[in-house]
Amino acid sequence: MLYLYAKNEQRDLTSAQLKVLAKLVREEFKKAAFQELLTSIRQAGRIRRGTLKPGRVTSFRPADVKSVREKLKASQAEFALMIGVSVATLRNWEQGRRTPDGPALALLRVAARNPRAVAEAYTNTSQRCGLANLVASFIT
Repeated sequence: MLYLYAKNEQRDLTSAQLKVLAKLVREEFKKAAFQELLTSIRQAGRIRRGTLKPGRVTSFRPADVKSVREKLKASQAEFALMIGVSVATLRNWEQGRRTPDGPALALLRVAARNPRAVAEAYTNTSQRCGLANLVASFIT
């Protein structure tokens, strides 16, 4: 059992007792964090098996991918180059055969909210200045 002492009571403890108390507190926090992680892992397993519904689900529909690309006035090849995926991957997303995930999904969300940011990032990091300036000029 963990005992907590008020600051004024801590002055009554010896340095050895304070060290033991600090160690107990750290161990309790580690146990609590581990239990929280274990609960989360078990919950993920139940969601995967279908016995529990996830708390939230995010998706990016094919029409959304295409509309983001069209906001940038970019061809499939240009947009794929901007976000660092193959043209085939982009086509699969737009046609609904696959869905973006991970960093690509995050970048698409940024592009949907602020297309100019994607064009500027591409312009700043690209060695292909001609294409990057062309894309940026459509947005500004």
